[in-house]
Amino acid sequence: MSLELRLSALVIAIGADIKKLIANNGDLSLLSTTEKTSIAAAINEIYLLINTTVPTPVNNALLALRNEILGGASSVYNVLQELQILLANNPNVDAILTSIGNRVRYDAPQQLTLNQQTQACVNIGVGNPEHDFLSDYLTARGQL
Repeated sequence: MSLELRLSALVIAIGADIKKLIANNGDLSLLSTTEKTSIAAAINEIYLLINTTVPTPVNNALLALRNEILGGASSVYNVLQELQILLANNPNVDAILTSIGNRVRYDAPQQLTLNQQTQACVNIGVGNPEHDFLSDYLTARGQL
């Protein structure tokens, strides 16, 4: 499932939850948190829980997976491997420079066409970069 589809599902679920909260007229006793004196206090409880429990295990798992896949090699290894394949298959310098020029940069701004943006986003699992998440939210909330 692409990031776009996951975000859409999340926005729809959040919209449905907000609709329920509004329908319940802010009944704080319905909160699943231990803090029920105010919505702000309940949100702060959740924020503190997320920031103290979620990032470390998730980050550690992702780092372990990366190291397992790369065998401890740095990300530079992937670029060197791609260059080696290009040189072995086509020693033409112009072709190599064109291929390098067709890479999405992360170290500097870059002008991409909408098709290039969409393809890059699809390649990394983001989906359509122009997707209207606000429309998803308003639909889920019942305002469209």
